[in-house]
Amino acid sequence: SDLTKAGLLISTCGHFLVGGSSTGNIHVWSIYEQGRYLRMVKAHYRAITALTWSDCGLYLITGGADGMIHAFSLMDLVQRGGTPKSTIHPLRTWSALHHLPITCILSTMGSRIISASEDGQIAMLELFSQQVLFQL
Repeated sequence: SDLTKAGLLISTCGHFLVGGSSTGNIHVWSIYEQGRYLRMVKAHYRAITALTWSDCGLYLITGGADGMIHAFSLMDLVQRGGTPKSTIHPLRTWSALHHLPITCILSTMGSRIISASEDGQIAMLELFSQQVLFQL
């Protein structure tokens, strides 16, 4: 398997399992369908290094070795129809915050996301407005 140390996450509803890969892919399984593989989504052009759910549980936030952060809709990731390799685009992307791999992503109340990377930068983002609230 090419799953990374970013690990596996169970959706807050408990129905889905997601994992990040060393090739930048998100893998999605259905827990309630005996682990049926739902799809692979190309999320980053380098390894996925961090995963978390938004505070509302409706969005998967990914960080990569490419320094980018993406937010994907859970509904898009688990939708029926299409193929296991269907193209799913992120709801939000932050591409100019970090210049080295993302090391940590946290989700806080109010749909805020905190990211840290190997470049020593820490940023707080707002999911829906896509605003960068601060950088340290």
